[in-house]
Amino acid sequence: MSAAEQNPNLEIPVEREVRFAVVMYGGVSLAIYINGVTQELLHMVRSTARDPVTNKMLFGADELSETEKVYRKLAREIDNSAGVTSDDVTLT
Repeated sequence: MSAAEQNPNLEIPVEREVRFAVVMYGGVSLAIYINGVTQELLHMVRSTARDPVTNKMLFGADELSETEKVYRKLAREIDNSAGVTSDDVTLT
């Protein structure tokens, strides 16, 4: 187990900020789906959010849901993978 996995509150070096622009539209029939997508985006943001001054995670592991812990671990894996940059990861 890596040091980051043992202590999820360790700092993760930030290479760059990634911003997502999401447009969702539709009628009442899509409302539940749109809510689900929005909730997942919130979990992703909470799991990787940092204090801009201290560069420490805003939420400790004890404050994250199980889903958010998975997103944090995934972010670490992407950062640690050789040859993978944010330019290589695209959502369509």
